[in-house]
Amino acid sequence: MNTTRNAALDAVNTSAAKIAVVENAITAIQNTRLRESLATIWREAEGNLDHFKLGLEAWFNRGMERVTGWYKKRTQWVHLAIASVLVIFLNVDSLVVLRKLWSDGPLRQSLVAQAGKFAEKPPIEITAAGPLIRETLPHGAAHKQPARIGVGAGRATVAL
Repeated sequence: MNTTRNAALDAVNTSAAKIAVVENAITAIQNTRLRESLATIWREAEGNLDHFKLGLEAWFNRGMERVTGWYKKRTQWVHLAIASVLVIFLNVDSLVVLRKLWSDGPLRQSLVAQAGKFAEKPPIEITAAGPLIRETLPHGAAHKQPARIGVGAGRATVAL
C-alpha cells in the first residue's frame, strides 16, 4: 500500500516539477510575441503537459502552413519573372514551336527519336549510390568510369 502511495506522490511531484519548468521556461523567453503565444497555449492546456504538447504542435503546423503558402506565392512570381525574361530576350514563342511541331511530321518524329535516345541513356543517371555523370570526350568516346558525385554531412564530394 505504501509503495503505491509513494509512487503516486512521486508522479505528482515529478509532474509538478515539469509544470514549473515549463512555466519558468515560458516566462524566460525574451521575444514578446513568442512568449505570449506559448503562454496562451499553456493556459488553454490548463497545466496538462500532453495538451500543451498537442497545442504546441498545432500552433507550429499552422505557422508552417502559412510559411508554405507564402513561399509558394513568392516562388511563382520569381518563376514568372524568370520565364518572362527568357521569353523576351531569347525571343521564344511557344505557339510558333507548337504550330511547327504540329504541322511538320518529320521534325516531330526526329524530336521524338531524340527524346527516346535521351531517355534510354540520360547524361545524369540517378542510382542508389548517387548520381552518375556520363561525359562525352571530343571524339565521341565515353569515359569508362563515370564521375561520381556524393553529398553528405553538409559537403559535396566529386570523385572521377
